Amino acid sequence: MLDIYASLTHSYLISKEPRPRCDTCNQILTIKHIMEKCTQYTSTSTNLNMPSNVVEALDEHQTTKIIVFLNISNIIKKL
Repeated sequence: MLDIYASLTHSYLISKEPRPRCDTCNQILTIKHIMEKCTQYTSTSTNLNMPSNVVEALDEHQTTKIIVFLNISNIIKKL
C-alpha cells in the first residue's frame, strides 16, 4: 500500500522540486504525517476505525479501509 502514496510524498525526488508540505499544517508531507499526525485526516481515520500507528494502518489487512480513507479524504485525487 505504500506505493499508492509514493507519487504524493516522493515525486519531488524525480521532479527536483522542494518536498511537498501539508496544506493544513505546513509540515513536510509524509505517509506518517497523513496517517498519524495531521488533524485534517484524524476524524476520517477515527471513523473508519483505522489503527493510529502507520505500520498497523498500512497493513495488508487494512486495504479496504485504506482505499475508503483515500477516497473520503480526497487524497486519491492527488495521486
